[in-house]
Amino acid sequence: MPFDSLHDWRHYYTSYMMDKVERKLLKRQTGHKTDVMLRRYGEHLISGDRERIRQAQVEAFGGLVAN
Repeated sequence: MPFDSLHDWRHYYTSYMMDKVERKLLKRQTGHKTDVMLRRYGEHLISGDRERIRQAQVEAFGGLVAN
């Protein structure tokens, strides 16, 4: 994933940190003023997300999902 601007890094950082710290703290760190904007920029897929989703599907549905 190429990062062409500081804004790209901000999106990545926000996405990566969303499930690691409280939103109040993350907003302070990233400068997002509202939860709406924080979610908008923090819900991007990050490296490894697709694989984690796939693994969860396999674990949840076993033989119903092709490996």
